[in-house]
Amino acid sequence: MNHIGDGQLVAPSVVYYPQGGEPVVGTAAENIRNVEYERVIVGVKRSMGKTWTQIIDERTLTPESVSAEILKAVFAEAKRFLGDSETRVVITVPARFGDAAANATRKAGELAGLEVLSLLSEPHAAALAFTVERVSGQVESGIVDIVNRNILVFDLGGGTLDVALIRIEVADAHDGGQLMTMRTIFKDGEEYLGGLNWDEKLEEVVLKKYRTQIGDEEYTKFAANPSSRPMLRREIERAKRNLSQINEVKVPILFNTVVVTREEFNVATVGLLRRCEIKLDAVLRRAEVELQIKRKDVPIVMAGGGTRMPQVIEMIADVAGSKPLETSNPELLVTNGAAYWGHMLAAGGSIQTGGGAGLTITAEGIREIVHYAVGIRTLEMDDGGQYSIATFTEIIPRESVRGPADEVLEQRLEEFIVNALDSYARNQELPGGDGSGGVYSKVFFKSEDKMMRIPIQIFSREDDSQTLEQAQKMGEVAIMDLPADGRRGEPVLVALAHDADGILRGRSADITTGRQASIVIRRNADRA
Repeated sequence: MNHIGDGQLVAPSVVYYPQGGEPVVGTAAENIRNVEYERVIVGVKRSMGKTWTQIIDERTLTPESVSAEILKAVFAEAKRFLGDSETRVVITVPARFGDAAANATRKAGELAGLEVLSLLSEPHAAALAFTVERVSGQVESGIVDIVNRNILVFDLGGGTLDVALIRIEVADAHDGGQLMTMRTIFKDGEEYLGGLNWDEKLEEVVLKKYRTQIGDEEYTKFAANPSSRPMLRREIERAKRNLSQINEVKVPILFNTVVVTREEFNVATVGLLRRCEIKLDAVLRRAEVELQIKRKDVPIVMAGGGTRMPQVIEMIADVAGSKPLETSNPELLVTNGAAYWGHMLAAGGSIQTGGGAGLTITAEGIREIVHYAVGIRTLEMDDGGQYSIATFTEIIPRESVRGPADEVLEQRLEEFIVNALDSYARNQELPGGDGSGGVYSKVFFKSEDKMMRIPIQIFSREDDSQTLEQAQKMGEVAIMDLPADGRRGEPVLVALAHDADGILRGRSADITTGRQASIVIRRNADRA
C-alpha cells in the first residue's frame, strides 16, 4: 500500500502516473519524480479552475482529476489509520480562490467519491486552530491577546500565499457562557507564490555553482541528460529545510558536492520575499487607514511550512513592528483547523472549549468574504440612441460576506425571486436586493423589442472600473423562450449570491412575464 507521507505527518501533493498502473501519490511520487519527471504532476492547486490539461499515455488529466487522486490517497490513509469508512470531508483552499477554483475543488472531491461538507479558507482554518489551541483549558488568561481584536494570518504554503485580517470576538451567550465569532475583514495574497518558488531559486544557485566547479563542457553534458535536473529536486528541498536551521548546507550532485550558505539563499530569494512583504504591508496599511489600528498592535499568526524560513520570520517582524506569535507546528495549523471545522459540521455545529467560562465556537459564527466584485455585461446607449456600449455593472460588491450553505442559499434565492415577482404583480414595485441573507440583485431593462432570449454574461473584477477591459468572464446563462411581443425597456431581475464555499449561485427573471431562469453558471473552465 502506498503510504503517502512515508511515516511523516505532511505529504507532498505530487502524483505519479505509471504506464499501465494506478496513480501513486505523496512521497513515493516525489521520489519517482527524480527519474520519470514527465509522468509526475506537481503544484496542481495552482491550476484549479483553469482550462489546464495534460495527456499521459491514454489519460487526459485535468486539475480536478489530479486533485481527486490526491484526495483519494489521503482518504485511504485516513481509513487505514482510523479503521472506518467516513467519507465526509472538509477541504481547505487558498483565501483568494475564486468561484471557478472553488467549484473545481468541489468536483475533485466528488470525483474522489467523497461528500464535501465544506470548503474552508486556509487563513480561517489557521485562525480557528490557533484560537482553539490557544484558549483550550485557559479561557480567562489565554485569549486576552487575540479575542475582541483583529488578528492577521500570514500563510505561506508550498504553492500559494494568503494574508488575511480576521476579527475574533467573544460575547456573552444566553446560557451564561461565551460565544466566539470570526469574520474576515479583508485579505490579499498570490496564487503563484510559495515554497516551490524558493526551491526553484535555490536550484538556480546550486546549478550556477556546479557549473563553475565542473566547467562549461561537462555542464553541457549534464544539462543534456533529461534526468539530471529532476534528480536534484529532493536534495534541493532537503537543503532548503536545513538552511532554516543552519547557515551552510552541502548539496550532492552526481559525484560532486555544492556548498550553499543561508546568505546566498537569502540573496537569491530577495525578490520572492519582497512580494510577500508587499502583500503583508498592504493588509497592515489598510488596517491602519480604515480601522485606525497600529500595525504593531495586530497579532500575527504564521501558517504553512514557508514561515519556518528565518528570512520570512524576520521580514514579518520588520514590516509589522512586532514579532509574530509562536505556533507549535505551522505546517499543521491549517489541517488542524479543517479537523475542528469538520467536527463542528458533523457534530451539531459547535465546539466547546475552555474551562468554567465555557467558550463556544459555532460554524455560523465563522464568515468569509469574497475579495472581488461580481456583475454582468450591460449595454449603454450611444449618441445615436442605440444600445452599443458594453460596460460592467456591479451586483455583488467587493469584500461582501458569503452567504449560507448551498441548499439554504438556493432556497433563499428562490424565495427572493418569488417575492419580487409577487410584489411587482401587486403594486408594480421593482425589487431591490442589498445583500441581506447573502442575496444581491439589480433590475435591468431590455435593450430591444421581441427579445425571446436574454443572454446574461457574468464577470468579476478586483477594481472599481465600469469597463470590461480588466474584468474576467466567469460564465453565462440565458432566460429562454420569452414571448415574442416583449418590448424594449421591460424590466429583468438578476439575483446573485456566493454560498459559504465561495461558489456563485443565482436566479434571474423576466419581471413582466414572470419567466424565470436558474443561473447554473457555465464556467470558463467547465468541461463536457
